[in-house]
Amino acid sequence: MKIHDFVVGEDIRVEMGNKHSVMGIFGDYLSATIPATAGDVPIPVRLAFLLRLEVGPDDPDTLHFEFKISAQERDFARFEGATGKPRQFKGLLALPLVGNVIQVPVSTGANEIRFRLNVRDTGGKEIFSDNLRPITLFVNKSSDGQPQAPGPMPTGH
Repeated sequence: MKIHDFVVGEDIRVEMGNKHSVMGIFGDYLSATIPATAGDVPIPVRLAFLLRLEVGPDDPDTLHFEFKISAQERDFARFEGATGKPRQFKGLLALPLVGNVIQVPVSTGANEIRFRLNVRDTGGKEIFSDNLRPITLFVNKSSDGQPQAPGPMPTGH
C-alpha cells in the first residue's frame, strides 16, 4: 500500500460511478486576513482531503484509518473510520474526507499544517503510516479587514 495522490481543497462531491469532484483545490499554501485587533485565535477553514491509495491483493479487505491534522506541534482535528476493497483488488482506492469547518490554531505569519495517515487491519495492527505533504497557512492582519494578496507580504530591505 502507498499513497498515490493527496489533494487538499474546500469540498469534495462523491458522484455516481465512483467519481470524485474536488472543489477549490489548494496548492502548497493558502492565506487568510484577519482584523488587526484579533489575537492568535483559531481560524475557521473549510477543508476537504482526497487520498487515493494504491492497494493490492495482499492488503486487508477492510482498512481502518485515522487521518490527523496538526499545527503548532499539536493535533487539532482528525478523521477516522473504515473502508473496504474488493477481495484480490489491485488498483486505486479513493478515500474522500470532508470536514464542515475546521478550527485551525494559528498565529500571524506562516503556519505549517501537517497531515498524517495511519491504516490498521481489523485486528488493530498498523499496516501503513505516512506523513503527507504539509501546506502553509499565511495569516495576515489588516486594519480594515479587507483581503490582501495571497501569501507572505513582501518586505523592503
